[in-house]
Amino acid sequence: MKNPDEVKVIRTFQNRFGRKSKFQADDIEVVKIGNSKFVVKSDMLVQSTDVPAGMKLDEISRKSLVSCVSDFACKGIKPRFCTIAIAIPHGFTQKMVNKLADGFLRSSKEFGLP
Repeated sequence: MKNPDEVKVIRTFQNRFGRKSKFQADDIEVVKIGNSKFVVKSDMLVQSTDVPAGMKLDEISRKSLVSCVSDFACKGIKPRFCTIAIAIPHGFTQKMVNKLADGFLRSSKEFGLP
């Protein structure tokens, strides 16, 4: 059996949760809360496919944030804040975590994102 592509995976989850129309083959979603609409995004940078050999940890965290800002920008949206979700492999030291945090801090300031 063939593995599903990204679009198929997104459609499967949207169908399970009742979103069967207005499908966006995208990493962004429009969420309505009360009378307000929010555009939200979640993304994952994967070391094996998204991180070139030799890229420094602060560069990796910047690339993660830049890719999200870029996805908004191509839709004409300027993000107002960001969240960070990370999966840290065994063996990461506090120094390595600090370098990731430094990269996120610098890039969040660069794009004006608290």
